[in-house]
Amino acid sequence: LPTGVLVFDRGGRPILVNRRAEELLGPGAAVALRQRQLTSLDPRARNALDRALSMALAPGGTLPPPVIVRGGPGTRGLRLTFTALHGRRRDGLLAMELPAQAACIATLEPLADDDPGGRSALAGRLGFTPAEERLCRLLLAGRTLQDAADLLDISRNTAKTHLKRIFDKAGVRSQVALIGLIRP
Repeated sequence: LPTGVLVFDRGGRPILVNRRAEELLGPGAAVALRQRQLTSLDPRARNALDRALSMALAPGGTLPPPVIVRGGPGTRGLRLTFTALHGRRRDGLLAMELPAQAACIATLEPLADDDPGGRSALAGRLGFTPAEERLCRLLLAGRTLQDAADLLDISRNTAKTHLKRIFDKAGVRSQVALIGLIRP
């Protein structure tokens, strides 16, 4: 996958880390995985990461806002999006390979170099609005449209409108084609 993925257990410990996440969290990154914990040299970023993970792991699994950690000179900035898995149906792509103890998933993406506002490379490349990007990330994580609408606290019709605009901007006509475009 071109997107970094971390899967956490109920204790907030990473239990799965894909190769792209290892690359993004490696040398020169604003965020690192040390002693089985996400960390940053910036105390505010470290607090934001801890808060977002705690929110996603809390009973009811709320959807925390994405955490944007800007890199300094020579450091890669990252956008981390946390999604709770517990208490929700685990169908679609998520059910394929996740262990039973999986409680939260985080996606990692480098920030677009030309965007000081902290938009991800995905949003910058395809021109998604923040709302469209949030919906797209949930769909790419295997959520159904209704699940994503519930997590984002929007109506199904609003989610369908966002999805139509996502399709238009990406030049695709289905979620499968969208996934194929973003995850070649």
